[in-house]
Amino acid sequence: MLTDPNKVILDSSKITEYMGCPRRFFYKYVLNWQPEESNIHLIFGEAFHRAKEYLFINGGTVQNVKIAMELFNDYYSQHFSTIPNLNSVKTPGKANEALLHYIKTYGNIHDTYTPVLIGGKPATELYGTVPISADRLVHFRIDAIMREIKLNKIVVFDHKTASRDSAMYQIQWTISTQMLLYLHATNTIFNPNSVYGLVVDITIIRKNDVLQVRILVKKTIDFMNEWLIGLNRWVDSIFADYKLLEDNIQKGMQMTAFRKNSTNCTKWNRLCPYFDFCTAWYNPLEKIGTVPQGLVINEWDPGKPRDGKTSLTL
Repeated sequence: MLTDPNKVILDSSKITEYMGCPRRFFYKYVLNWQPEESNIHLIFGEAFHRAKEYLFINGGTVQNVKIAMELFNDYYSQHFSTIPNLNSVKTPGKANEALLHYIKTYGNIHDTYTPVLIGGKPATELYGTVPISADRLVHFRIDAIMREIKLNKIVVFDHKTASRDSAMYQIQWTISTQMLLYLHATNTIFNPNSVYGLVVDITIIRKNDVLQVRILVKKTIDFMNEWLIGLNRWVDSIFADYKLLEDNIQKGMQMTAFRKNSTNCTKWNRLCPYFDFCTAWYNPLEKIGTVPQGLVINEWDPGKPRDGKTSLTL
């Protein structure tokens, strides 16, 4: 059932999507309508994550970059047998260049940080759920939890890849729902006094060069508590929309749940993939039985760990 509250699995991506536009959330995560073609940005990002994970566990050396690139290519080639766009910077060749540039910029990661072990395993690609209230859990997937050697403090890393840079792009991460949820989860796993902060570890891959940017996100406990209050209000709104959707369906009425936010139709200077539906349909409930051309049903389950990874319930 579309409206079964027991099947509503939330993570920072879903909550952020709802914050931007509840109607887009409805198409993407309630109906699970996703583009049929593989998204080069998502595939490249996931492949790059796997390569970076190897370096964080084993150390940043030239030899380890070669092995990390094998992991990159294994995942990338599952989705693309050839480079999707010859003008794209999201290619294996650029990934190799970016990883070599990363270790040249920062040196061997293990000279500054050591992996934190949880259950005897390095805390990389760490899946789990964390409470945000007495009766509500949200899923997370943390890229890496490391210990800064000199400070002897816990530092969370989140890897990002981008093809452009700006002050606005960088500043967004300091109050991002994703980053603050990861900090909240880390503060729950460890004593908050032992947590230094979170590093947004950005590799900016452009046609003619590569940049490395690290943004430190630090928040006090008082700030985190205030953020949790706001997060719960957003989640309250999500569940209220599910309840309203159920009422709309039962009464056979026009859909009033998951309202549109027209200010986000062209976010990142890209047209929302569901824009045509919002301009053509006054009642999406009449269309839910047929998946539109170019889309497929693809349910995103943030609670499903990658092969070989474990999941924590905090």
